[in-house]
Amino acid sequence: MNAPFRRIIAAIDRCDLANAVFEQAFILAQQHHSLLILTHCTSLKISEHMGTFIDAGFGLVSPAKLQQLDEDYRDQVDEDYQWLCDYASVAQAEGVCTQVIHQVGEACVQICRLAKHSCADLIVMGRSRKLGLKQRLFGCKTDYVMRYAPCPVMVVQSESHTQYLPPQIPPSIAEQPHQADIHLTDWKPIHPTNTIRRHTWN
Repeated sequence: MNAPFRRIIAAIDRCDLANAVFEQAFILAQQHHSLLILTHCTSLKISEHMGTFIDAGFGLVSPAKLQQLDEDYRDQVDEDYQWLCDYASVAQAEGVCTQVIHQVGEACVQICRLAKHSCADLIVMGRSRKLGLKQRLFGCKTDYVMRYAPCPVMVVQSESHTQYLPPQIPPSIAEQPHQADIHLTDWKPIHPTNTIRRHTWN
């Protein structure tokens, strides 16, 4: 008999696969009476504003604009955290012990760090079959996690993109199967994680 998954990480991104990843992790957590760890990483988006930061160094950007960028980013962080908590509320209502860990930074690195320091038994995450040029050239975050995570990784894949819907558990999950592949991965040492918010529902 296989050992149960005591701690399951659901790495949820704000994309079309968010619900599918949550559903798969939720079902496994129910079956194994696991702690469900929901995590999302808000990107710093430094590259998108690099020009603005460079101009600011030469005094070409007003303090008001920099303040607006900071406020917009803080709003995004708050929005992402609340979005993650909505998923946690769904799981908690169904009797699944759930922990929310919202992080800032590069998602693939933070997921691996979290898996190590939470002693996770499984990571569930999504990967779209339609990859952009950047992902084709440098690899996607799923590839990184599969390579460096200290535990098995379950990859939820979809043939096509779908519209984002609020967190919910469809009445007939079994009628809406998603392909899931489990990959055993090797572990390499990673520095401790920096989480910005943590909350546990019992």
